[in-house]
Amino acid sequence: MQLSNSRVVPRLLRSPNKINILSSKKTISVDHFKQNFLDIEKKWKKKWAKQSPFPVGESGENKYILSMFPYPSGSLHMGHVRVYTISDTLSRYYRMKGFNVVHPMGWDAFGLPAENAAIEHHISPKSWTKSNIEKMKRQFEYMNVHFDWDREIVTCDPAYYKWCQYLFIQLFKKGLAYQDDALVNWDPVDCTVLANEQVDSQGRSWRSGAVVEKKNLCQWFFKISDYSEQLLNDLDHLRSWPEKVKKMQQNWIGKSKGLEIKFKTNQNYTINIYTTRPETVFGAAFIGLSKSHPLIQSESQKDDTLGNILKNDYSSNVGFKLPIIAYNPLTTTPIPVYYAPYVVDEHGTGAVMGVPMHDIRDFSFATNNDIFWSPKHVVLPPKSEAVKHESPYTGIGVMSEICGEYKGMNNREAALKVSKALQNLDTAQLVTKYRLRDWLVSRQRFWGTPIPIVHCDSCGAVPVPEHELPVELPELTDIYGKGSSPLANLESWVKTDCPQCKQPARRETDTMDTFVDSSWYFFRFLDPKNENLPFDPKKIENDMPVDIYIGGIEHSILHLLYSRFLAKAMKDIGLWKNDNLKNEPFTRLITQGMVHGPTYVSQSTGRILKPDQVEKISDNFVNTANPDDKVDLCYFKMSKSKHNGVDPVNTILRWGSDVTRAHLLFSAPVDGVLQWDSTGIVGAERWLLRLATCVQNIQQMTQTDVSNLSNMNDKTLELLEQTHGYMNACAKNYENIFSLNLIISDSMKLTNAIHNCLKDNSAPRSALKTSVEVLVQCIAPVVPCISSELWNCLGHKDSVYKSWPSMQKPVITKKTVSIPVQINGKWRLQVHVPNNCLDEKLVMKAVLAHPNAHQWIGDKKVVRTIVKPKVVSLVVK
Repeated sequence: MQLSNSRVVPRLLRSPNKINILSSKKTISVDHFKQNFLDIEKKWKKKWAKQSPFPVGESGENKYILSMFPYPSGSLHMGHVRVYTISDTLSRYYRMKGFNVVHPMGWDAFGLPAENAAIEHHISPKSWTKSNIEKMKRQFEYMNVHFDWDREIVTCDPAYYKWCQYLFIQLFKKGLAYQDDALVNWDPVDCTVLANEQVDSQGRSWRSGAVVEKKNLCQWFFKISDYSEQLLNDLDHLRSWPEKVKKMQQNWIGKSKGLEIKFKTNQNYTINIYTTRPETVFGAAFIGLSKSHPLIQSESQKDDTLGNILKNDYSSNVGFKLPIIAYNPLTTTPIPVYYAPYVVDEHGTGAVMGVPMHDIRDFSFATNNDIFWSPKHVVLPPKSEAVKHESPYTGIGVMSEICGEYKGMNNREAALKVSKALQNLDTAQLVTKYRLRDWLVSRQRFWGTPIPIVHCDSCGAVPVPEHELPVELPELTDIYGKGSSPLANLESWVKTDCPQCKQPARRETDTMDTFVDSSWYFFRFLDPKNENLPFDPKKIENDMPVDIYIGGIEHSILHLLYSRFLAKAMKDIGLWKNDNLKNEPFTRLITQGMVHGPTYVSQSTGRILKPDQVEKISDNFVNTANPDDKVDLCYFKMSKSKHNGVDPVNTILRWGSDVTRAHLLFSAPVDGVLQWDSTGIVGAERWLLRLATCVQNIQQMTQTDVSNLSNMNDKTLELLEQTHGYMNACAKNYENIFSLNLIISDSMKLTNAIHNCLKDNSAPRSALKTSVEVLVQCIAPVVPCISSELWNCLGHKDSVYKSWPSMQKPVITKKTVSIPVQINGKWRLQVHVPNNCLDEKLVMKAVLAHPNAHQWIGDKKVVRTIVKPKVVSLVVK
């Protein structure tokens, strides 16, 4: 069979003749249901466009459910469909529970992709972005997600970025926004500056993939470092955040306590190094300096060889020896000074004390650069451990003979004493360091929020008066920047008057990092039309912080850390306050897993093949062009390069939005990787059709009054008990969120139980209708259109979302019970016996009558029988 993207249209979608919408009939027709599936969705979407299906919240409680708003690329992918299906499902559930739900949507519309696309297609980024938003809104309609579109915001709209500029000015006035010369990360492809967080471990840009260069530029920063301790400590209050995310932020903030040691040099220059292991100073073999260390920068201006080395990849382990000698402050031993690429600025001072025998990176660098050092360890392991003579040892232990008076001490005790000795020599001080650096917000691009600053020769940097905001982007035909912002080329826009002295001045031509736009949008959603403030503090006090925030774990550091900082800074500005959660913006964080697609990989070449290049023979996949080339089926993140993407709109047009939603939620726990299987979606369709069959058969049954529980048979009682447990489990799983998949699996089980009761004619219509009504209501958040149709077919004229189902647990003793039978220590059978029956003969009669009894007992002798109310145990020989 050849694999391709085409497939037979399921029978559910075949509609040869126009048929009336299903619920217009008195009884449900499953054939109509199959044929009119998409018509049913159209019907309910049209109805809901005129009138909301949701009642006004009765509990008086608010629930703010937010999914991270998308960049308007022009097309939704399956990852989008997953995250927005999750948020929509939760919002529908909480509306049924009587909450006033806020579930908004907007667009993170500034940024490089739109600017680069505009340059490529010779149109304005504004037009490009507007067109993409219109496309994606139509795709949202296919998904049948219910957003509060009256709260919609677009970050490239001056009505929004006016308030980004307002916040910038408030931070500037408070000293939290400042300009400084800095050695910055320069992306040579996108021609813009990158924050440290936007450069990966290989020194490449997070977006373009280009090797990042270093440039000295005057840049704008937000003083996030002032909040390092708050950001770290307040992670403890985020009890409903994934521990993995909190750990990532904790590591990024990177608090440590150590010693800053001064190493004097032969050039009247002191190098400060930071260490958490001062006792290893006896083994210092070199000083390593980072690329941006002032000494390296000054020396590179004098030495072309060093200048060329600085252009190499960050991952290089090739250093450069400077014509400088440093002196060990404790032993006065002279040691060389090197440029060392592995030394970074994000933590410490940009300078390290290289101790090869006690640090693997120091050892590797010293080896690669032929640095001489004594192969003796400063710290020796405990006697029970052996240490390789010429290998670094990083554990705890005792000080060696090269440490003089500290010989034999525990290294932790020695660290305190060495630290004290260095402080007494006035060559060291105890310090607390953070890895977190100030947030660089300048970008040399056009498509972003203009920084609202005017530069005056007399007054310096002056904020634009608030009544003149927004500073709008001009219309430009050429938006390609050549080392500076494209705005710098438009003199008519740049030239202005100083707001203070009224003399000629120039506007700031950098724009803001787009993470500024996305670090406070959740506040604006609550008051999107406010023309006087970013938001009215009174309007947000009942909704902030966000109750449930849903998005990818890839935003754990950048977006989430910046959002936390800005929320705390806005508290200090006086815009909001929330003492209960320490001014944190998100109460609960849900990080959904990625969606992976089926990927075909040639075993012989490792090349990724397109689906139509593969065919299945027996149980194996082979290359169509070469049947001897076997192909592995793997799952990877969906991408064009892997030929494994799935168009969500085509999927919805083929199967319907409800079936697609059910399949997405059923396929994996919310935080797990979802391996998209197009063949598996039919299972969700079959389940919903079986449910429709049950509704049809129940509606056609004759009404029998068995309201008295004592008159019900055991099958009926079991069904009602299962229904009650199912209802409670659904509520629990909706609120747990991570186990939404269990709602679908439990719904399938209850559907089968109802189906079996109908098949056996073992339950009255009243009980069956109660069960199926609870089931339809419980799945309403997942499958809105189908549940609404079935609810109407069950005779209800009100909305299925009117309330969460309510049902009392049946309290009655069953006449018979099902108990497990253990044979020779293993569970083998399940038999029905009278309730609380301890009669061994009666129980054995039921066991031997079981159709599978012969398989496990046969001609063997039962040598021991134990009968208890909830279990039967047999020993046979």
